[in-house]
Amino acid sequence: MFLNLRDVSLCCVWIISVASFRVGVSERRIVAVRGRPAVLGCEFTPDPDLSSLVVTWQRQEDSQVVHSYYYQQDNLDRQSPEYHNRTKLYISELGKGNASLRINPVGPKDAGRYLCQVSNAKGTGNAQIELDYGALYSEPRFNIHVNSTTVTVQFETEGFPKPEVIWLGEHNQNLSYHLELHNQTEDGLCYIKTSYDTQKPVVNVTFTLKNHLLNQNLQRLVFLSYVSEELERRKSKILTGFNKMLQLLFWILAESAASFINTQNDHIIAARGHPAVLGCHFTPHSDLSSLIIVWQRQEDLQVVHSFYYEQNQLDHQSPEYHNRTSLYISKLSKGNASLRIDRVGLKDIGWYLCKVKNINGNGKSEIKLDYGAFYSEPRLSIHVNSITVLVQFETEGFPEPEVIWLDEHGQSLIHHLELHAQTEDGLYLVRSIYKTQKPTVNVTFTLKNHLLNQSLERPVIFSYVSGEDGDGDGSTGIIILSLLIVILFAVVMFLPFNRKIKCYL
Repeated sequence: MFLNLRDVSLCCVWIISVASFRVGVSERRIVAVRGRPAVLGCEFTPDPDLSSLVVTWQRQEDSQVVHSYYYQQDNLDRQSPEYHNRTKLYISELGKGNASLRINPVGPKDAGRYLCQVSNAKGTGNAQIELDYGALYSEPRFNIHVNSTTVTVQFETEGFPKPEVIWLGEHNQNLSYHLELHNQTEDGLCYIKTSYDTQKPVVNVTFTLKNHLLNQNLQRLVFLSYVSEELERRKSKILTGFNKMLQLLFWILAESAASFINTQNDHIIAARGHPAVLGCHFTPHSDLSSLIIVWQRQEDLQVVHSFYYEQNQLDHQSPEYHNRTSLYISKLSKGNASLRIDRVGLKDIGWYLCKVKNINGNGKSEIKLDYGAFYSEPRLSIHVNSITVLVQFETEGFPEPEVIWLDEHGQSLIHHLELHAQTEDGLYLVRSIYKTQKPTVNVTFTLKNHLLNQSLERPVIFSYVSGEDGDGDGSTGIIILSLLIVILFAVVMFLPFNRKIKCYL
């Protein structure tokens, strides 16, 4: 029995058009900062006809509807009350495959997993993204309390989540201290009060608070000395003035040495063909004449980019980064030392150091850059002889993917995999083959690029009749299979598949 050529053609077109639909996120984890909006990136395979487009964002844990779009407009009747007047899509970008969701303002209750579900004429799919929430801790408020025998040094601040607190002595030894942590439910911040007690007449300690989620590091030095008998004798008259003097001394020390620097996201994933922005922020000062910014590779201290004397200074820049790096000059006065690297490649992977110095102080922060390339549309080829059928897919991307073949019942199949490194453009050539002697093939090829959260799934369904089983000599079956291959390649070559990654700074 032979396949009807028209049925085979329609079947193949439907399989590939549905299988080529993709929904993905460029970043699987987003960290939202209090007081700023959060953008949950989501891209899909676009279709020019928006009349069939349905976009739904939901909380994964309880399926609350966060935002819905269909019939070419927002439909918020079933939106969870917690998100009223706080969400929006980028309507003008929907036709380009951008279903990203903006939430403003963001609060601690928004933390969790979100599901981006998209459906249009080309298919249906979904992708997951995790949203974390943090609040930078405020400038610590300093207090000191003195009586006849004890000095108490105290700091208070608010932020989120719970920080790490450290007190060190003058020889960097850990000190015992008191810590109070209170949840302020109204604005979702943690209130921190920490104090150190000593009976020594000389105090030389360092208070450190670390907000690991936002890579914030606050360090404050305290140095003072007093004569206890003199203080006790005149305590009733000068205690208030003495405390103010000590506070002033503290602020002088803190201001000169405690300018903090932070990277809000310490792990960046750059995609081939797109620039990478390594975010770095510092405590700004209006006078830029003293500002020095140096970006370096951590492993070998290669200079990636330098700025001082109010201009870029690239004489010592590593040749690998020539004409590929830039700072956002207009934003330096606002404390933004972020670095843009164009034409990111495999050699750019690694840890980077952002070093900043100005009148307020100096500091450094680390950020890791990973690199990936989306795997191209897999090229399908089928080879048939008298007893064997070979189904083969080829594609290029980076890094090494996970490859799975499943049968019609979802069972794993044994397959052959070839992985070749293409050193010129830094991509892997992946060739995967499934072999069978059955006259009917119903398998699914899946490739997963875990770094970029890319999943390509391509089903293959067809059957053939060999010359021994049919009424002819097998030539008709070969002709049908040849035509099938031509149809598959024609559809794949003309599929509009546009991937876009947007960088929000």
